[in-house]
Amino acid sequence: MTAKALAWPRPAFARPGPTFGWTAIKRCRSSLLQQTIAAKNEAIAALQKKIAGMEVAREEVREARAASIADKERLILDKVTQISDLKAKLLCTEAGMGAVMSNRIVLEIGLARLYPGLNNLTEQWDKFGKEHVFEQDGKSLKGNVVQLLRELGCTRDPKQIAKELQQLIHNVSKPAHFHQHPSGLGVAIGGPEPLGSAIAASVVLLQRATPYEFQVRFVDKDGRDKHLLDQGVVKAPIEFATDTE
Repeated sequence: MTAKALAWPRPAFARPGPTFGWTAIKRCRSSLLQQTIAAKNEAIAALQKKIAGMEVAREEVREARAASIADKERLILDKVTQISDLKAKLLCTEAGMGAVMSNRIVLEIGLARLYPGLNNLTEQWDKFGKEHVFEQDGKSLKGNVVQLLRELGCTRDPKQIAKELQQLIHNVSKPAHFHQHPSGLGVAIGGPEPLGSAIAASVVLLQRATPYEFQVRFVDKDGRDKHLLDQGVVKAPIEFATDTE
């Protein structure tokens, strides 16, 4: 038997067939990778768009809330102003029937008109004091206030008046003791010294800072007229402040 006759036949699975090669495999993998990256990018872009939409919506909610709060605050300020106007109207009506001692109310009207956004009379007065009454140390009176006290005929030491002004709201909340109630008509403020001059100076400063629709009589502890306070100007008493038979 020859060697050729003894050779084993080649198995069918070992026969050469078609091959893709490494180039085709790499190309396939690259295509799949690009598709995956593109899909991820699309997902990221969609997510970013959704987040942006949520941010816009949240900002719109914030703006709506801010607008709502601003509207409510505006309504509150309007109500405070209306209350102040009603107090002034009521005071003028009462003053047309007889002299009305109104130290606290006259201060309340002016301070509420200047600072309607502050919570209470004490806060309003503290702010007014810093802006119009005291020097930066919070104790010494401004030069124009000292001059005003002279115009009002005050002979007390300005330091005494300053102490009264520092506690003005507390002091005017206490009942004032007059030997005699002022006669005649009109709105009156004042009282025993040094409180009387402290109140009068405060009213003049408030008149200079915000309009009042009425004049104010400055009276002493005996109810006698000392000055007429008219839109921030200290005047001598006039006939309207006395009784007319």
